[in-house]
Amino acid sequence: MLVAAGALLTGALTTLFTGSLIAGLAMAGLTAAMYFFVPKPKTNLKKPASLADFKISQVQEGAPVPIVYGTVTIPGTITYYGNLRVEEVKERVRGGKGGGGGSREVTKGYKYYIDMWQIISEGKIELLDVYLDNDETKKPTYSSQIFNDGTQDTYPTELEHANRLKGIAHIYWRGFFVGENRTHVPTVYFKVKRVLNTGLPHENLSNGSNPAAVVYELLTKYGNIPVSDINLQSFINAAQYYAQKGWGINYVITSTREIRDVINEILSTVDSFLDYDEQGRITIKILRKEDTKIATIEDDFIEFSLAKQAWNTLPNHFVATCVEGTVEKALILENQAAKLYAGQVIRKEYDLTMFDFNTAASRLADIMKRESYPKMTLNVKVPLRWAWLKVGDVIEIKNTELGLRGEFRVVSVSEPKFVDNDIELTLLQHTDAIFDSYYTMPPASTWSPPPKTLQPFTRIRVIELDYDELPRYLVLVNREVGYEEGYAVFISYDNQTYNYLTTLTTFSIAGTIQSTYSQDTYDIDDDVGVIFRPYKLFEDMPLSISRKNLFTEQRLLVINNELMLFQNVAPYGNTDWRITGIVRGVLHTTKATHNTNSQAFIAPIYNNILTIDATSTFYLKIVPIGRGQVGDISQAQAITVTPQLRSRTPKAPARIRALRQGSNVYIDVHVKDRRGAGVLNADAYTDTYPFDFDGVLYISLDGVNWEVKDTANFVINNSNAFTLRVKHFRDGRYSPERSIFIGSADGEYIVN
Repeated sequence: MLVAAGALLTGALTTLFTGSLIAGLAMAGLTAAMYFFVPKPKTNLKKPASLADFKISQVQEGAPVPIVYGTVTIPGTITYYGNLRVEEVKERVRGGKGGGGGSREVTKGYKYYIDMWQIISEGKIELLDVYLDNDETKKPTYSSQIFNDGTQDTYPTELEHANRLKGIAHIYWRGFFVGENRTHVPTVYFKVKRVLNTGLPHENLSNGSNPAAVVYELLTKYGNIPVSDINLQSFINAAQYYAQKGWGINYVITSTREIRDVINEILSTVDSFLDYDEQGRITIKILRKEDTKIATIEDDFIEFSLAKQAWNTLPNHFVATCVEGTVEKALILENQAAKLYAGQVIRKEYDLTMFDFNTAASRLADIMKRESYPKMTLNVKVPLRWAWLKVGDVIEIKNTELGLRGEFRVVSVSEPKFVDNDIELTLLQHTDAIFDSYYTMPPASTWSPPPKTLQPFTRIRVIELDYDELPRYLVLVNREVGYEEGYAVFISYDNQTYNYLTTLTTFSIAGTIQSTYSQDTYDIDDDVGVIFRPYKLFEDMPLSISRKNLFTEQRLLVINNELMLFQNVAPYGNTDWRITGIVRGVLHTTKATHNTNSQAFIAPIYNNILTIDATSTFYLKIVPIGRGQVGDISQAQAITVTPQLRSRTPKAPARIRALRQGSNVYIDVHVKDRRGAGVLNADAYTDTYPFDFDGVLYISLDGVNWEVKDTANFVINNSNAFTLRVKHFRDGRYSPERSIFIGSADGEYIVN
């Protein structure tokens, strides 16, 4: 009995988005109707049951195939059963009255076996566990199995007219054991983990699917939205943000629903929504608690009204439903201060079943901090020039008449009218970041207010990078007072006159290492690690990541002149952090020993890279920006930068191979002049022989009489032992030198 399985998502995404997002049906079968086995045991069997004795209830054709994300447990859908096999269960009993007549064999009952095909879900999955009747200790028994993870071409070929169920994860059992003296098939439960392949970073997190990747798949696969109509960078940024927060979701769609509703439900749990950008592309907008103002409206109001919640109306008892394993649990947090203000318990409930227990606890803590503070709401009418503001933007409001000043988030923007030159804004006080950024740690007895003036930065480094054709510099800056929103970069070529260059917004975490870090560790150091003590910790310490993401995560550990990647970050004592999973000497830096108290930086790579095409010494000043202020440039330290032009300097040859045959020595030089060659796409990489490269080689025998070679493969006629020295020359610059000693005996000589 084959069935038809329909897709689950239909309808327009939202009235904001024009056009239809109707998902097409994903047909899993082509004939008959779907049957579920309903428990209906039979007892006192006199004869073996036939297939007709398995009582079933009919379900309409076109039942939907579940769409799963993250790690979930779902029951299977039976799409075929048949080939019943019956095995007698016999028992020997004593016969005759009075104990005479000996013993005889009687039929005690029957064991039933069938062939069965079950649909699991749509898309690629990893099968983690299979069990029966919602009991994880009861495992299925069968003679053979065919499992398709949703991407393979395996299916039960012995079934005539069987559909291959492309794109559907399914499983087929031969000789599935139904039970002894029972004519209902046990419900099979599958614990599965969805494997997304959207191309977004961090799409498959350890605690669920990345919400950005889920929404991207819903739009493109089920909504038929062209990729060109999506702001891909916003989805990449969102995926990285959700991964940093550890927000993986575990979610199942089991009925026909509108894409709009599904996406809104998912994004609302991670403080996000969909919007259009300036090019009309769909973008994810995240309401980050770290968001800072993008504009200031000062005394530019046509109408102004405000309202503020009372303490006795705010929730103070927060209850969330979440999932631990397969069990739903209630998680409770109380804000005792808000409870005392209100004088009563005010309960509010949240559905966080998309998250695992730990993630739900973290989210509920964020919600409690946000919802238990009496925020102010403003309704203002302002001139039409403010019509460019969008929902979600954070702006500063200054009303000198009322003595009001603060940051607010735009909640709504009215459509401009033809007859009026104004718009109406609804604004909500932006307080999310205050709770995390300004507090006094116990056992302090008094509160110290944050400084009201910006302070010059004291922890700064500028490092020339070597990964592009243009000279690029990584700027590492640690906040001094905590409310800096960015930093202005000024440049000078004489250390007298400074001109504004740009503004950067990505801060690093400066500190020192608390023990010597030897150059003798493995190139990927999982054992020794670094003990890092922050200077001033105004940023969140980075999260640990998977090994898979180690080489793609945009962050560095910088100690002296060595750049490193890192995987794991964990608290170490009261003030320090232990960093392990370190990839030493990346971006052509040298692995070195670093002494105790060496300066170090943890540096995210985002908006903190400068491109300065200078060939001689220049000077930089880094000036803080924040709270509508710009720091004093005269107090900023001058940073001297002497360009090494590392990106333009050829690399030393990676390998030299020499083969001596008598007086002839055949030389192969492996020149490094293609960035990423053989790494970015190894399957498609080809090379030529003789090796092709830009520039020329300079070679010398024992350091005498340098000779130019325009090929990397050449022959030297010399029967004596000698040292060959090689350097690469390109665009007017020499690479570091490599040398190899070639003896007088025939054979192969190699230096790597």
